[in-house]
Amino acid sequence: MLQKIKSILYTIELTLVIGLLSVSPALAVDSVGTKIGEGLNKAGEKTGNSGSTMTFAGYAMAVVNFLLNFIGIIFFILLIYSGYLWMMARGNEAEVEKSKKITREAITGLIIIIIARLFTEFLITQVFQAANSSS
Repeated sequence: MLQKIKSILYTIELTLVIGLLSVSPALAVDSVGTKIGEGLNKAGEKTGNSGSTMTFAGYAMAVVNFLLNFIGIIFFILLIYSGYLWMMARGNEAEVEKSKKITREAITGLIIIIIARLFTEFLITQVFQAANSSS
């Protein structure tokens, strides 16, 4: 039973590592904030109001990025806490289960947040592309 759990955990870890390594080429693409800013600057130039002041979209993306950084820090702290609990369990099954539960919930929450972020980024990109192509 313990060997099966270890095997499952190793598989999850390997999947996460491979998944995170495969995402790195996507980081070279311009961020949604940059695309939004470019689209709004083009719209501003057409109306004669071009400037380098931060737009609403820029502020919104700054807030979203701040929140994601904050959530990432919380996730990291939860994983460290969970690992600490597991190491200090000393064979106490209740503590080990508590640690596993914290790890599962933290990873599930992070996955949900990443999917929501990708969905939001996709929607914002599509909306601004449609707005730019129609004008």
